[in-house]
Amino acid sequence: MSDYPENPYSTPASFGDDDGKYSPQFAGGPQHDRSSSVLVMGLISMILGILGAPFVLCCGCIGIPVHLIAAGLGIAAVVMARSDLHGIAIGIRDPRGESNTRLGFWFAVTGLVFAVLELLASVGFVAFGIAANGFEGEF
Repeated sequence: MSDYPENPYSTPASFGDDDGKYSPQFAGGPQHDRSSSVLVMGLISMILGILGAPFVLCCGCIGIPVHLIAAGLGIAAVVMARSDLHGIAIGIRDPRGESNTRLGFWFAVTGLVFAVLELLASVGFVAFGIAANGFEGEF
């Protein structure tokens, strides 16, 4: 048993190694599950990254914001997923969302790869159009 008094706000003992006693290291019990947020951000990043491909060839300037949004969501999802998976590994985050967190991580990585490649291609096509036609011609 612990030297600390019983915590009336602790999570149920069936959750893991929490025996209902107050622990100063993890005062509020395990942190809440953010796997849904990671999964949704990763999925949106992947969808925007893949669906943004036609913008590269037809209208590079319009595609750049789409690629930036996909990259931003992908980066945020990857950072959150890494943090959550680390928290799950050391026992401070709810382990029930591990599979959704891993899936969201890989969706975000896929979307991030597509977004960065398409962003580079869009910027390259716009720069080539400006270089070839100047600012007066259409590209």
